Amino acid sequence: MNTQNTTKRSFKKLTAEQKEQFTAYFMARYPETRKIKFSSDEVCRYTVKVRFAGNRMFMVRAYSFDKLQDHTQAAYEKRGFHLS
Repeated sequence: MNTQNTTKRSFKKLTAEQKEQFTAYFMARYPETRKIKFSSDEVCRYTVKVRFAGNRMFMVRAYSFDKLQDHTQAAYEKRGFHLS
């Protein structure tokens, strides 16, 4: 008998304004950025795919919008990009 119940938690989707601000911030700070795409899945609430110079890409996942910003910033710094 399975005694553990799993519940699917709903989460607040990012508004168009949040997406716009996020994109504008990272596009302005990192001119190498070409495209930022938002998505979400059942594993993680927020996912961002960032394409930048040389057709390279990285993906960042987070459970909150604040963490998404922090992790994206860290991903840029890890790849040697610094604030312009």
